[in-house]
Amino acid sequence: MGLFGYPDDIQQDFSFDPSYASYSPSSGLLRGIGDLQDTAGKQKRLGGEFSQAYRQMLDPGSAYYQRMFGELRKGVGDTAAQTRVGMNQALASRGVGQGGMSSLLGSATMNTAGEQMRKGFTGIQSTGLGHAGTFGGLANTAYGTAGQIYGQAGGLLSGIDDRNLNVSMQNAQTENVYNQYLRQSQYNQSIQNQNAQSAYWNSVMGFAGDIGAAALTGGASLAAGGLFSAMMGGGQTMYNDNPEYNV
Repeated sequence: MGLFGYPDDIQQDFSFDPSYASYSPSSGLLRGIGDLQDTAGKQKRLGGEFSQAYRQMLDPGSAYYQRMFGELRKGVGDTAAQTRVGMNQALASRGVGQGGMSSLLGSATMNTAGEQMRKGFTGIQSTGLGHAGTFGGLANTAYGTAGQIYGQAGGLLSGIDDRNLNVSMQNAQTENVYNQYLRQSQYNQSIQNQNAQSAYWNSVMGFAGDIGAAALTGGASLAAGGLFSAMMGGGQTMYNDNPEYNV
């Protein structure tokens, strides 16, 4: 109570620490997601290797074909040389020298070698194209598997994001409710203080009116005493022999 009974403002602190939700994914879930991503990465790298092999099978100038063609040339060349040496030895044993017959047989041997080379090149390329189809299929399978596994990991990560979003929305709602509670409580307290002040001044003005009325009838001093007692919070009643002056 203030001076002359003036009401003190209520200064209530309505703040408190609201409880907020939190979410942390389990270590097992995170390890599982990591394992899925690792497996998907391996499948992706495997698909890259199959794709590289697929491209080599389609390129006649690739290292694969050059190696195969080199082995073919060496094999056919060695065979042709051995055949020519054998024929020359056979002709020599019959007394045939290095003449026309030897040249004809040599030409025939070279033609045979050339045909073997042509067939060999065709066969290598056909085999390579078959390998290309196989490697292409393996690459598509590996990439598809990687995509599926990445999708599984992504689904789990999306679930974590959804939970975090729900927690954030819940905490935002808690914060809004808390702030609304504070504003409403402070507003109600302000209204209560204003009402107390208004009641005080209404009481003062009422006593002032009583003093004015008492002055007209000669009892101003007694009425003023009652006003002072009420303002000081004494709550005592002043009496006069004349009932009209009782306050």
